[in-house]
Amino acid sequence: MISVLFVIQILCSIFLPLWLYIWISKTVKKYNSSCLDLKQNIPQYCINWMKRREKNVSHLRNEEKRHLAESKIKDKDSANSVFFYGTDQKGNSLTIKFTRRAFKIAEISLQLATSDGRLYVLPEYPETTLTSSLTHEWTAGGLRIEFLDFQQRWRIIYNGMLRNLTQGDECNDDNVEHVRFNFIFIAYTRSLKWPEDWSSKLHAEALACDPWKSHQWINKIKLLEYKGFDQWGSMLGQVTYKDGSISSLYLRGLHQHRWGKHESYEFYESVTLFGIMLHGAMYYLNMSSTKHSFPQIQLGQYRTSNESQCEISKIGLKLSDFKQGKLNNNLEYKTWFIAENKRYDIIIKPSKTITLYYGQPWNSLNKIVTVNLEMNGKTGVGLLQLWSLYNGPHKGKTIVPLQLLKQLSSAVQKNDYFVVPRGFCVTVFALELQLRTHKELQKVINDIENVSVGKKDGDLQKYCNEAMRIIESTPVVDEVKDSILKAIESLESENSSDKPSRYAIRSSAVGEDSEETSAAGQNSTYLSIQGEDNIVKSVAKCWASLFSYQSVKYRKQHGMFVKTSMGVCVQRMVNADAAGVMFTRHPTTGDPSNILITANYGLGESVVSATVEPDTIIVHKSWDGKLTVKSSLAGNKQQKILSSDNGVVTIELNEQENKTVCLSEQIALRLAATGMDLEMLFGSARDIEWAVVNENIYLLQARPITTLYTWTDFELTHELDSGVPSDIDMFTFANVGEVFPYPLSPLAISMTIKILNHLTCIYQGTDNIFFHIVGMRTCLNYYNTFLRQPSKTVTLLNKVSDIGICGHVIITPEIMEVARERNGESTRLDRILLLYKMVLSTINNGKIEKTAKKIRQDLNLNIDDYHTAYSLYNKINQRKDVVSKAGVCHMYATRVSIIYQMLAMGLLTNGYEDIVQEHFSDIAILLGSCSDIVSGDVVTRLKKIVLYIKRNEKDEEFREVDPTKGIDWLKVNCPQAAKELDVLLKEHGHRCIQEMDFISEPWSLRPHDLISTLQIMMVAPKSNNSNKSLNVEETVAQLKTPKKRFTKWILKKVVPLSRKAVVRRELTKSIFVLAYRRLGKLMVLEGYLPSEDLIFFLTQEEIGKLLTDHDTALVQKASRRKRIFPQLKKLEYPEINTGLPTPAKNDVDIAVDEKSEKIQGTPVCGGSVLNRACVITDLSEIHSLKQGDILITHATDIAWSPYFPLLSGIVTELGGLISHGAVIAREYGLPCIIGAKKATQMFETGDTVLLTADTGVLQLVKKHD
Repeated sequence: MISVLFVIQILCSIFLPLWLYIWISKTVKKYNSSCLDLKQNIPQYCINWMKRREKNVSHLRNEEKRHLAESKIKDKDSANSVFFYGTDQKGNSLTIKFTRRAFKIAEISLQLATSDGRLYVLPEYPETTLTSSLTHEWTAGGLRIEFLDFQQRWRIIYNGMLRNLTQGDECNDDNVEHVRFNFIFIAYTRSLKWPEDWSSKLHAEALACDPWKSHQWINKIKLLEYKGFDQWGSMLGQVTYKDGSISSLYLRGLHQHRWGKHESYEFYESVTLFGIMLHGAMYYLNMSSTKHSFPQIQLGQYRTSNESQCEISKIGLKLSDFKQGKLNNNLEYKTWFIAENKRYDIIIKPSKTITLYYGQPWNSLNKIVTVNLEMNGKTGVGLLQLWSLYNGPHKGKTIVPLQLLKQLSSAVQKNDYFVVPRGFCVTVFALELQLRTHKELQKVINDIENVSVGKKDGDLQKYCNEAMRIIESTPVVDEVKDSILKAIESLESENSSDKPSRYAIRSSAVGEDSEETSAAGQNSTYLSIQGEDNIVKSVAKCWASLFSYQSVKYRKQHGMFVKTSMGVCVQRMVNADAAGVMFTRHPTTGDPSNILITANYGLGESVVSATVEPDTIIVHKSWDGKLTVKSSLAGNKQQKILSSDNGVVTIELNEQENKTVCLSEQIALRLAATGMDLEMLFGSARDIEWAVVNENIYLLQARPITTLYTWTDFELTHELDSGVPSDIDMFTFANVGEVFPYPLSPLAISMTIKILNHLTCIYQGTDNIFFHIVGMRTCLNYYNTFLRQPSKTVTLLNKVSDIGICGHVIITPEIMEVARERNGESTRLDRILLLYKMVLSTINNGKIEKTAKKIRQDLNLNIDDYHTAYSLYNKINQRKDVVSKAGVCHMYATRVSIIYQMLAMGLLTNGYEDIVQEHFSDIAILLGSCSDIVSGDVVTRLKKIVLYIKRNEKDEEFREVDPTKGIDWLKVNCPQAAKELDVLLKEHGHRCIQEMDFISEPWSLRPHDLISTLQIMMVAPKSNNSNKSLNVEETVAQLKTPKKRFTKWILKKVVPLSRKAVVRRELTKSIFVLAYRRLGKLMVLEGYLPSEDLIFFLTQEEIGKLLTDHDTALVQKASRRKRIFPQLKKLEYPEINTGLPTPAKNDVDIAVDEKSEKIQGTPVCGGSVLNRACVITDLSEIHSLKQGDILITHATDIAWSPYFPLLSGIVTELGGLISHGAVIAREYGLPCIIGAKKATQMFETGDTVLLTADTGVLQLVKKHD
C-alpha cells in the first residue's frame, strides 16, 4: 500500500505544477484583454487595498452591538428599514417593506400574490404610512417582524385585513378580507454588507464617471448615509384565508436591511430587479441616482445555482429604460450583467403592477412590478421596483400622532364617552418596604423559592398556603398604611352619599399583562370592599396571592422568577347593571373585523371566571371603520354576581333574564367604538374589562391580547430548518439517518449540526450547506455532498458511491444532467485535486486519531467547579473551538473510512461495465469482516455478563429484578458480572441511541437500560449463526467478483486499512460531554427554567439570551417545542426527496369511523391531537391525569393552570372565549374547544379520542378496555 501511495504522490507532484501554470496563463490573458482605463484601475486598486485593511480589523468589533447602535433613529430624516422578497415558480410571492421613522411613524408596503391569480395589499393602499406599536418597534397595522437569530433568522407575521385587488381597486366589503400569515425567513449564507462588500469594479466605475475635485475622491461613498446588508434565503410559512383554508408556501428570495437617512433624502430615483431562476440561481441589480454622492451608482449580487456567491463586475441596467410612466407591461425589456467574466443576458416580461406612495405628505412613489424572466435561455420569475421622488397631489390620509393622542385624551375626559373609575395605585415599592420591615416574610418567600427549584425538600403547595397565611396576617407597615388611608380620604371627599364608597382591590404583579404572558386571574381581586381597615387588609391579601400555589406554578412554568413584586390598584366599585370583557379583535382568529364582547348581568367576575356561559355579541368593523352588530347570542347565564353590604352575592336569574341578551345594541356599538380608539392609541389590540351603569360605560382595565402573534406548530417545527436552494435539489436521509434516526433537539441543531456544516464548508472551500435540517430532522444535500463535481455521464464510481453511502443506487442520467446544470461539469484538474485530497486524508488519519484522543481528555470539563449558570455557559462558549476540533476529527475519520470502503468496492467492480448481484454479496463480506469495531466490543461484554450470571445460576432471579436496582443486585449476587458491567460503563458509558444529540441520555446516566437489555438476553435463544471473525486472507478468498489476481492482492492491502479506519471513526464519536445537563440543573436552581430537560429545546444562542436578558418568551417557546417533539418523532420521511422534504404520512390524519361518537364545540385554540382522554368533573380527581392526556371537563378556572403543561388538549362543556381557561390554553398553544355539551358524559377516561380543534370536533377513535 505504501508503494501505491508513493506513486500517487509522484503523479500529484507532476500535475499540480501543470495546473499552476495553466491558471497563471489564464490570469495574465484576462488582464491583457481588459481595457486598461487608468482612471478606473487606480480607484479599483485603492478600493481593494482599503477592503483588505478593514477586513483585518473587522473581527475586533461586535457586529450585533454595532448594528444596533448605527440603526437607531436619530432625526426626522432618519430611517431604519427591512425588506423581504420571496417567490416560487408557481406564481406565489410575498413582498414586504417595513420602514421605521421618527415619532412612531411606520411606512409599510405589503404585496401577497397567489398562484390562482389573487393579489393582496394593505387596506390603506396606496398609502403606506401607519403608526407603530408603543411597545414593539417592529409592529404596525397587524404586521410584526421579529429578529430571532442575528443575521440568520427572522419571523414575519401578519394578522389583519388585506385588500384583494383582483376584485376591484376600491375598498369594499367584498374585496377586504381577514388574512393571517406566518413566515420564517432563513438566510442561506453570511450577510453581504453595503457599502463594504460593494463590487470593487462597480465602485471604481462610479468613481471613474465622476470628476475628482479633491483628494478625498476615494471617500465619496461615505457621503451617502445609507448603510446595511443583504442576504439570500428562503421564506417558509403558511397563509390562512378568510374561509379557514391554509396554504403552505416555500419561497426563495432576498432580505435587505438599510439604515441611515431615508431614501427620499438620499436618492432621486432608482431601478431594482430581483430574479429567482428555476434551478436556484438568484440575482439582484440596482441602478440609482443619488443627491449627495455619486450621480449614478450600480450595484448587484449574483448567487449561482450551486450556491456560490459571485461578484458582479458590470451591469447593463439603465434608468432611462424604466422612467416612471414609461413602463409598458405589454413590452419586453432587456438588460445584462457580467459576473466571473461571464455575461448573463436577461429578458424581462412585466406582469402585475402596483404603485405605492410614501411620506406625509407624499414625497416618493414606488412601482412594484411582478415579472417573468429569461436568463441565458433559462426561465425564472422576479420583481421590478421603480422608485422615484413625487411632487404630485396627496390623496391619502394624514397621520399626525401627537394630534391623535391629544384628541383621544380629550375624549377620555368626557363622561359621555367612557369613564375610568377613580382610584389610586399602591406601587411595588410598598410591598418591598413591607418585606424589608418584616424579615419573617422574606424567610417564607425564600422557602417557597428554594422548594420550587429543588434546593429544599418539601410540599410546594403547603409552603405556599403557609406563606399566604403569614403575609395576610402581618400588619401593613405604617408608612404604607398611612398613604393608603390618605388616598382613601381624598376619594371619600368626593363622595356625596352618606355611606362610604365600596372599592375593587385589583392585584397587578410585575410581568403580568404583557404581550407575551397575561397571567390572567393568577392573583387575587377583591370586590365591593368597604371600610379603611378592610381595604388595607385586602391589599395585604393581594400581596399574599402573589405566592399562592397557582401563581407560583404559573411563574415557574413560564420561566419567570418566583420571587417577584406586585402593585395593587384600588378603584371605586362600579355596581354594574352588566359587565364583561371586550376583545378589539377576535381572540381565536385575530380577525380585526370582528370585535368580540362577552357579557352578563351584574359584575364581570361571573364572565372571566367561567362560572356561567355569558352572552356573546360580535360587532363587525368594516374596512372604513363603520360598526354594525353582526350577531348577538344569549348564553345560558343562570346566575349573576352583585355587590352587597357583605361583599358580593350570587343571585339566580329568572327565565326571561336568562334568555335575553343583557346588553343593548347601542351600548355594544359604543363599547366597540371605544375599543377601536384604544387600539389606535396603544398601537395594538386590547383585552378590555368594562361595566355599564345606567348606560354609562366604565372601563376597568385594559391589557394586550397575547394570542395575536402566537407561534404555530408549523413555525416551531420549521424555525430551525436550513434553506432549500431550489425545487430541483435532492435530499437523502440515508447514512445520516443512522446517526440521527430521530428529530434533533434545538440545542444539538445549533451546536452539532452548525459545527459539522461549518467544518465541511472549510474542507470543501465553499459556503454550501451539506447537513440540512427539516422539521428538526437531519438529511444530506445529495448534489452538494455526492455530485459537487459531476462527470459527463453516470460512472460506475457514482454507483459505487451510492451503494457505499445509501446502500443502493440512486443516480440516474436525469439526476446527473441536473447536477451538471447546477454545479457545472468537472474537469480533469478537478478530479486530480479530489484524488490528492483523498490521499492526503488517508496519510493524516493516524495523526487525527491521536488528536481525537487528546481532545477527548480536554473535553472532560470538571463541571462541578461551576456553580452559576452564566459561568458554565461562558465556559462552554470558550470551549467551542475544542468541540470544533473534535468535529474535524470525526469528519476526517468518517471520510477516510468511506474512502477505503469505496476503494475496496471500486476494486471489486474493476473490469465490470455495471454492478451485478454478486457485488452486493461481496460488499457484505468486506464490510462484515470488520469484527474489531468498538461497537462490537459492547456486544461481546454484554454476552460475558450474561454468561457470568448463568454460571452462578442466578438468571431466573435476575430477570425479576427491578432494572433500576439491577446494579446493586449484581454487586451482591454476581460480583464478576458487576465488575464487567462497570468496565463497560467506563469505556462505553457515553453511548446511546443518537448519542451526538445532547438530549440523548447515555448509558452512564441510564444504566438500567443496559440491565433491561441483559434481562432480555437471558431468555433469548443462543445464536448459532454469529459471524465468524475472518482474517484478511479468508475474507478475500470468499470474494467471487474480482477477476484478476492483482485485484485480490490489492484488496488484501486495502481491507486491513478499511478495518482500522472504521475503528478510528468509532473512537471519535465519544468526544461530546454532558456539561449541558449541569447547565440545565443550574438554570433551574436559579429560576430561569422550570425543568432541567427544557435546556435541550433552546438553541445555544437562546440560552445566552435567556441568561442575559431573562426573556421569558423563550421559555414558553421551549415548552411548546418540547410538546410537539413526540409528534415529530412519529413522522416518516422518504429516503430520497426532491425539493423541500415532506413527511410520507401525516400522523394526525387518522382514519375515524364517521358513525363513532363525536361532539361539536367552539374552537378556542387550533390544532389536532390524538391521545388518551381523561374525564374529570372535579379537581379532586386530578390524580387520574397522565402526561399527554386530552382533558375533558365541565369548566376550568385558575386552579387548573398548574396542570396545563401535562395536557395535549382541552375540552370543556362551559366557558367563554375569554374565560381564564381559554386565555391560558391559547398561551400554551393547546388545542382547545369549549361549549362541548355533555362531553363528560359521552366519553370516559382511557378512551382514545381525536380532538380537531380547528373545526371544534371531538371524536371517539377507540373505546377503552
